[in-house]
Parts: sequence; structure tokens; C-alpha cells
Amino acid sequence: MTLFHVWIKLLLYINILLFANGSIACDISVYNTWKDQLYDGPLKYDATFWRYQAQTFFKLTNFLALELAVASCSREFDSLGFYLAGRMGPIYIQDGYNIMCKQECLEVDRLILEVLQLSQCSCLELSTQPIDPAYHIKGDMCLRNTARMLCDKIGYCGIWNCRIDDFMCPRYEWNKKVIPFEGHGSCISSAFRLSCLQFSIVLLVVVVFVYNWLL
Repeated sequence: MTLFHVWIKLLLYINILLFANGSIACDISVYNTWKDQLYDGPLKYDATFWRYQAQTFFKLTNFLALELAVASCSREFDSLGFYLAGRMGPIYIQDGYNIMCKQECLEVDRLILEVLQLSQCSCLELSTQPIDPAYHIKGDMCLRNTARMLCDKIGYCGIWNCRIDDFMCPRYEWNKKVIPFEGHGSCISSAFRLSCLQFSIVLLVVVVFVYNWLL
């Protein structure tokens, strides 16, 4: 084998390491750093999510926030199943929609997508590996996608046949789905209706106040 062929093989090997799947190599150290950083998301000041608001000793890190959000979202799906257990009729897709639009569930997808982009890792690479004593299933990080939870726990599954390492694929499919009487799965319709409702309440209060003031 000539020196030229050795050089070509070396370049190919480097290319595989750095540009596998069209991205740079996964940097686990970025993931580990991210886990220890303080959480600064929309649930930061939600006392129902993080009860130690007045305590400075307990720090809400990204890792802890993700674990709490996953537990809360998963518990919502479980509660829905338990609530309807033994009753007549199916679980309506609107019930699943309401959970998918809860802030905790939205935050699960947002946090994981954030660290995937920062570390340039796939969800498989950030999942518990087979050599780890805690390993129990392939792609445990990937399975935290909320649309996968919806499918596993409630039974509303997509048809895109998403690869397990394509983390956001199931949620993107759900976001495009139109839920009867609710809107798109992206929850934008819910947010808009909530804003309209809040505006209507404020307007009603103002009208009542002005009316009483004029009397």
C-alpha cells in the first residue's frame, strides 16, 4: 500500500469522525456541562414545578429541570389512562392534545432539542449506553419525545415511521396534525385562544368598572 493510499484512508476516517450524518462529531462534554448549568426556562419561577423557590441551597439545573418535566409530562399521560380506566369509550385525541400543550411537555422537547443542537449529538448518543449498569432500553433519551409518550401511553401514533435517532420527527408530525375543535398540534391555536380569553376578561373588567364609575 502506497503512502498516497494510506493518506486517503486517513482522510476518509477523519471525515467519518467529524462529519458523520452531516454534522460534526458528538461532544459529550458539552452535554455534561449543559446538565450542570442553571435552568433559565419558562418554568423557572413556577412554584408547582420547582417548589424550592425561596431556597438558594437547592439549584435547579438543566438536568434536574428536564427530569422534573419528563416526570410531570409522563404522569399526566398516566393519570389520563387511570382516570378513564374501566369507563365506556376511548380516550379522545383532544385529551391527548391538552396534555401535549402543557408547558411541562413542551419543555421536555425544547430542552432535549437544545442540548442536541449544542452538543451535535443524536438522542441515541445521549441515551444510556449498553455498557452502563443503568441501561435498560435502547434510546431512552429518544423515547422522551412527547409524541412517543403519547403513542406509547395513549395509543395515538403517527404514520411517518420516524427513526429512533430522529428525536423531533414524531413531534413535528404531531404539530402538523389538525385536532378537531382544537387546532394544530403545535399548540399555537391554544395559545391564541388563551390570549383572546385573557383579553376578553380584561376588557369585561374595564367595561364593568367604567359602567359603575359613570353611574
